[in-house]
Amino acid sequence: MEHKDKNLTSALKKITNAIETGRKNIESDTDLVQNVVSIRGNFGEIESVIKNQVPALEQMKNFSKEVSS
Repeated sequence: MEHKDKNLTSALKKITNAIETGRKNIESDTDLVQNVVSIRGNFGEIESVIKNQVPALEQMKNFSKEVSS
């Protein structure tokens, strides 16, 4: 009987460890997803800044043409 108890205890420890490992992996995956979402948002902001600079760049280009004429 004692041998069965040790086996059961060992099996329960393995299950507990597997559950804990799974929980940690889920937390890591959640952090990874949050980082990807954050990076995606950063690229969106960068794209917006670049698009907002196009008119100013066009003005500079036109001004440069006028000055050199």
